[in-house]
Amino acid sequence: MDDIMTLVNVIEDLRITRYTNAAATTLYVHDIFVTMDQEVEHIWTRLSFDLPTIFYIINRYICLPFFLFGTYAFAGFHDPFTDDECKQGKQMIGLVLATVAGSGVMTIRVCALWRQTKWLVRTVWALWTCLIVITVVNLYMIREKVNRMCVAAVSPLLLAVSPIPPTVYTLCLTLLTIIKAFNFQGYSSGLTLPRLYHVLARDGVAYFVISGVISIGNMTNWLASPPSRLTCFLYLYWACSSIVISRMVLNLRATYMRSLLDQTVTDGISTNAVIGTRDTAGPWHHGRRFVNGEGYLGVDNAGVSRPMEEEPWNVEIYDVPSSNSIRLQDMDVAGGGTRDQRKEYTSS
Repeated sequence: MDDIMTLVNVIEDLRITRYTNAAATTLYVHDIFVTMDQEVEHIWTRLSFDLPTIFYIINRYICLPFFLFGTYAFAGFHDPFTDDECKQGKQMIGLVLATVAGSGVMTIRVCALWRQTKWLVRTVWALWTCLIVITVVNLYMIREKVNRMCVAAVSPLLLAVSPIPPTVYTLCLTLLTIIKAFNFQGYSSGLTLPRLYHVLARDGVAYFVISGVISIGNMTNWLASPPSRLTCFLYLYWACSSIVISRMVLNLRATYMRSLLDQTVTDGISTNAVIGTRDTAGPWHHGRRFVNGEGYLGVDNAGVSRPMEEEPWNVEIYDVPSSNSIRLQDMDVAGGGTRDQRKEYTSS
C-alpha cells in the first residue's frame, strides 16, 4: 500500500513539474520577444564579441535549446525514452553554461563597481572561478551517479547540496552591490548625478536581490522537497535568472545611451556620464567598457565649492562639456555617428 501511495505522489509531482516547466518556458520565450527591440538596438546593431556580450548571448540563446529539451523531456506527448536518454546529460550542459554566463555577467558588474579595490576584484574573480569548477565537477558527478537512473528513489546528498555554491556566491555579490549603493547615496547628497548612477545604485540592487531570492527559493526546494519534486522549480529558477540577467544588461546599456543625450544642469553644476580612461577625457563608447570594468564614469564638477573625494566609488573628474555647449543639431552625431565624428564632436 505504501508503494502505491509513493507511486501516486511521484506521478502527481511529475504533473506539477510539467506545469511549472511549461510556465518557465513561456516566461523565457515571451521575454525574448518582449525585449527584442531593445536587444536589436543595444546588442545586435553594435555587436562586438567582448566578454559581456558573449555571456549575454550564451545566457539568452545558447542555453535556450538545452532548456527546451529539458522541458520536452518532462512533457507527456513524446515517445517513451530509453534508459540511455538519462545518460546524455543535455540539461547538465545547459545548466553549466547558464551558471557560467549568468554569474559571469553579475561578476563583471560588481568588479566594475569595485574597480579601485584591486584585491577585492581579484578575490571575486577567484571565487567565480572556484564556483565554475565546483559546478562542473558537481554536475558531472550527479550525471554519473544519479542521472544514470531515470528516477532517483532517494535524494543523494550530492544532489541536495548542488544549489548551495551558486546561491552563496550570488548573495555575496548582492551584499557587495548593496554596500556600493550606500556609498552612492552617501556621496550624492547635494550633487545632481547622471541617470546612470541611479541605475547602478537602484536597479543594480534590485536585480541582485531578485536573483538572491530566486536562488534561495530554489535551494530551499532542493533541500526540503522529496526526490520526485527536486526539479519542480528548477526550470522556473533557470528562466527567471536568465530574464533578470538579460534585463540587467539591456537596462544598463540603454541608460548609458540615453545619458549621452541627457544633460542635467542644477545649481550651476553640469553633469554628464562619460566613459573614459585615466589618460583621456572620455571618448564616446557604447557602454561596454564600463560593463567590462575598464571605463570610468566622469562628472563635471564645475562650480562645486567643496572638493570631491578621490574616486570614492569609481568616479574620475573630467572637463565634461556642459549642456549649453552642445548644439542640438549635433545630437544625432553624438548618439549614432562614427567614432571619428564623435571625437570631433566632443572636441568642439
